[in-house]
Order: sequence, then C-alpha cells, then structure tokens
Amino acid sequence: MEHCRSCNSTLKPEEKECWACNATVQDKVPKASMHARFHSVINVLFWMFCVITPLALVLPNGYVPSLKICVVGLVVLGLVRSSMQTMTDARNK
Repeated sequence: MEHCRSCNSTLKPEEKECWACNATVQDKVPKASMHARFHSVINVLFWMFCVITPLALVLPNGYVPSLKICVVGLVVLGLVRSSMQTMTDARNK
C-alpha cells in the first residue's frame, strides 16, 4: 500500500493524486539492476581499452600502459563483454 509523501494518507496504486491534500503522486522509477550496471561498466572499460590500445603504439610508455598490457586487457574485456551479452540474451528469453 502506498502513502502520500505530503500528508501520509493511504493511496491506491492507480491513483495519481492524493485524495486528502491534492498533491500529485510521483511515479516510481525502477532502479537499474546490478547486472545492468555491471554491463555498462564493462562496456565503458572495453571502449576505453579500444582507444588506449592504438595510442600505446605511438605514445611513450609514460603516458599509457605498454602495448602488451593494452592488448591483453582488450582481449579479456572482449571475452567478458561477449559472455555478458550471452547471459543477458538468455535472461531475456
């Protein structure tokens, strides 16, 4: 059962306005799941490594990690990303 945030009167789930104080009821926004957050973190890291790897060829070692570390990180994140996508597809079916 929901309650009004202004006057704490009880509300039905389909009510959009409080019957007691005429305050509008805010819609509940579903939070992103832990799976979705982890998926977005993996995507950001993958694209970051996609940018850093070619830069490792032309910039000195002090600015970016070595090319070996960048390639290994890119391959690992690519595998994690594809596995994560497979799990997401299986979960949605």
